[in-house]
Amino acid sequence: VEVKVIGEYAFQSKGITSVTIAEGITTIENWAFNGNQLTTLTIPNSVILIGTYTFSSNFITSITFGDSLESIGAGAFNNNQLTELNNLPQKLKEISYFF
Repeated sequence: VEVKVIGEYAFQSKGITSVTIAEGITTIENWAFNGNQLTTLTIPNSVILIGTYTFSSNFITSITFGDSLESIGAGAFNNNQLTELNNLPQKLKEISYFF
């Protein structure tokens, strides 16, 4: 079975310190990784949509985006410590308030 979607609240508040999002994931739904302890993040090329508050309330300082990302939901990276954004994709069509 090939997983393409990480569902809402899937890993919320689990104490996660590191995550590798597999190539092939296309959607990371609302609140999926909210309230963890992530510090850096790489979004693979296959991801098209990041939902609302998906990575909020972590400790993320750096994000690298894949080429296919088209939409970032409201507050997706709210309440982090971002100092570096790498490779905002040209295909990005929608970005709500980011932080």
